[in-house]
Amino acid sequence: MRSVLVLGIVAACDAGPKRPAPQPESPPRDRAAVPEPPLAPASQVAAAGVAVPRCEGEGVEPGCRRGRSAGTPTTSIGQPTLDGAIDKAIVRRRVKREIQKIMYCYEKSLLAKPELFGTVRVQFFISPTGEVQHVSASGVDPDVTSCVERVFEAMTFPASREGTNVMYPITFRPTGS
Repeated sequence: MRSVLVLGIVAACDAGPKRPAPQPESPPRDRAAVPEPPLAPASQVAAAGVAVPRCEGEGVEPGCRRGRSAGTPTTSIGQPTLDGAIDKAIVRRRVKREIQKIMYCYEKSLLAKPELFGTVRVQFFISPTGEVQHVSASGVDPDVTSCVERVFEAMTFPASREGTNVMYPITFRPTGS
């Protein structure tokens, strides 16, 4: 009985419609044979409402910037000056963790004031419990300094036997500087 049932199932599976044989794929198009459209001059692009200088080939237009600095403002943190029990490496590591937020403070203001650059000096006190207190920042622009102050106020550090006074320089440079 079993062999009859198995043969019936095999025969039923074989009785289905035949699939057509796969057709060979057409050969891929040669990408080199299709020329790319020429880049529009910056003056035409500007007329469309977008100012993008031409940076490739002959006739590079003014305003073109090449390399890593093109389009990316830089934020560099200096060496902190400390007076207290916390190690300088711990403070530096903790500030590096917040560098994206600090960069945002600068880049947000840079949109409104493209000439903005300089060094912000942040002074703060790390209490024995690790909380940041008495934050004050100076330099560059009031909007940047108040934003940087808020970033530092939110930081916490390891507890220590005594408090630590810190002065931390942060330098901001616009694109291409």
